[in-house]
Formats: sequence, C-alpha cells, structure tokens
Amino acid sequence: MKLTDGQKTTLISCAVLLGLSFGALYYFDFLWGDGIINGYTTRTKAAMTKLETLKKNETEYKSLKESSELLRELKANFDQAAQRWQPDPTLTIMDILFESFELTGVGFTNISRSDPQDLGLYNETVYSIECFGRFHELGMLMNLLEDNEQRFMRIKSFTIDNDKVDDRPSIQHALIELGVYTFNPRPAAAQGAPATTTAKAPAARVTED
Repeated sequence: MKLTDGQKTTLISCAVLLGLSFGALYYFDFLWGDGIINGYTTRTKAAMTKLETLKKNETEYKSLKESSELLRELKANFDQAAQRWQPDPTLTIMDILFESFELTGVGFTNISRSDPQDLGLYNETVYSIECFGRFHELGMLMNLLEDNEQRFMRIKSFTIDNDKVDDRPSIQHALIELGVYTFNPRPAAAQGAPATTTAKAPAARVTED
C-alpha cells in the first residue's frame, strides 16, 4: 500500500517522538536514576541500623529492669533479715561460750582473753579456750561459735592433741583461738603489745562413754 504524503509525515513524527522518549528515559536514568537508587539504599541502611539500635536498647532496658527488680527483692530480704536479727546487748561472750559448752557437751579448763586490739574500723579480742571433748563435739563447738548471730566471731586457729582425759581415748584436749570483733567508731590508735587477762572456770562434767 502506497502511503500518502500526510501519512508519511505522521509516521516520521511518531518515530521522532518515540526516539526522543527513549533518549529522555536514558538521559534521566543516566543522570538521576543512580542517585535515587543510591539514596534509597542509604536510607534503607540507616533505617536498619536504627532498628538494630532500638532492639539493643530494648534488650538493655529489659536487663536493667530485671536487675532493678532483683535488687529490690534482695533489699526486701535484707530488711526482713535485719528485723529478725536483733542482738541482745546484755549477752556477753562468756554467756555465749557457756551456752555453747552446754549445747555441745564440751568441757573447758581455762579461758584467757587478750585486751582489745585496735585494727582501725574494728577491734579484735582473742579468747584462748582450753577445752576437751570428742572430735564431733569440738567441731560442733567451733561451728556454733562462728555461726553465732549475737556476735561476729571466727576461729583463728585450733589444735587438738592426743592427750587423754582420765585415760579415755575418745576425749581429746583442744586449744581454740577465737577472734571476737566489735565496731570501732574511733580513729585507729597506736597498737601496742596486747596485755592478757585470764579467767578460770570450773571444768564442765564429761559424760561417760
């Protein structure tokens, strides 16, 4: 079919417009397309980083919240324990020792006490206890003294020898060095050689095997 001059003109115009459109699209993609894609990629990465930070902050917040709840629980338990533990100010160390001897069946022959030694924030008084009993009774005695709720005490040293009491092989002699500690609100003073005072007490009765 033979095209008329008008049809040829129209076809040429369409071809020119189509070419211009493709050229414009190529020009836009070349100049602006990469920038838009790069900008979108940058914003996406920033959003992901922010999201990870929020997740991390949420985890830290939960951890801090759990720690805070644990601290509140520990404080409540401490307050309850402090209310239950009310030391008797009238109870002396000798009262505690005599009670411990009675509970364990351990006998004693001598108790000596050093003068308090100023150690700065607290004073230390050492009691030397010469006693006798069975091995398990001596162990019970030391546990009772260290776990006593009325005073802060610890066993500094102890020795058990093989000397028999009344020719009874089950009863052993022991020397226990007991440190007793009290709070010292005064500044630390110069420490001198501790003097020693001695208190004699009658030996407790030893039950027969």
